Amino acid sequence: MLKAILLLSLFVLLDSDDCDPQKQGAKIRSLEADVKQLKADVIELKQKQKATPEHHYELRNGGFRTFRFDPATGDTCIKLTTPADWKRKETKSQSCDCVDLREQYLEMPRNTEDERQAAQNLYNLVVKDACGS
Repeated sequence: MLKAILLLSLFVLLDSDDCDPQKQGAKIRSLEADVKQLKADVIELKQKQKATPEHHYELRNGGFRTFRFDPATGDTCIKLTTPADWKRKETKSQSCDCVDLREQYLEMPRNTEDERQAAQNLYNLVVKDACGS
């Protein structure tokens, strides 16, 4: 009886469609097409996210400071504090204005000389002042 079950199992395995090279090739091509489509979808989503980032900020109090918190990224910056605290270089460098300007500066294109100059002007005229440099 055991021999009959083993022979039947072997027959089923040998007769299955999984051993057919043509069907395996078709399945591989189908899976490769699926992977290409998924990669294209990921690239499209990344471009969409980069073009229109969705920021849903929360304001959180911490002592005499109010922080802007981005739950999507975990980033925080100082939104509000006392006039005396704003005079500190460390506080200015952690301000939301400074963080936003640095991000804008880093995302600026620098392919041409005009683009490089525009980025440098933004840094020299705005980022250094806002960040207390």
